[in-house]
Amino acid sequence: MEIAIIGFVGVVVGALLAEYFRIRSRIEIFSSKVFDKRLAVYEQLYEKLHKASQVASDVMDNQTYSRDERNTLWSTIIFDLADFTDANKLYLNEDISVHCISSCIGVEDVYYIEDAKKKTAEINSFYQDIRSAELMIKSETGLTELDNFFRTITKSQPKSTVIDYLNKLRDRQAKKSKKKRS
Repeated sequence: MEIAIIGFVGVVVGALLAEYFRIRSRIEIFSSKVFDKRLAVYEQLYEKLHKASQVASDVMDNQTYSRDERNTLWSTIIFDLADFTDANKLYLNEDISVHCISSCIGVEDVYYIEDAKKKTAEINSFYQDIRSAELMIKSETGLTELDNFFRTITKSQPKSTVIDYLNKLRDRQAKKSKKKRS
């Protein structure tokens, strides 16, 4: 009797383990496909943000545009970005999508701001928001972690006066961010 019970328990445990490993195998197969698709979608989003940034410079500075031309040009960028995020919401982090869209709202009005300080602040805010979106995309896709991993393997420490200056600016910005949160 004991042998029959042990045999039955062995069969049940074996079946459960087989099912567990089958499910894990499926998850690994699908996660690879999903990762590849997500990476491709985020790459396209990154490119769209880069294009938006270039068009924004033109929209905010070009004196030859009428208000309607400025609105039409920028609306095309926003609607393209919104359509893209809607079409790919299965693969995109919703917070990042919302950040990308909201960062672009109002750019067409920056040209008409008369107060120079306020105009400069709006322009800087837009570019800072775009930079934040790019960093979020790198983080969400795992590219930030890969960069850090490769840096630890290669022991790479690029040095130049430009990089030193950039690092000082980053340190200052980090300190400002900490003060704002406090």
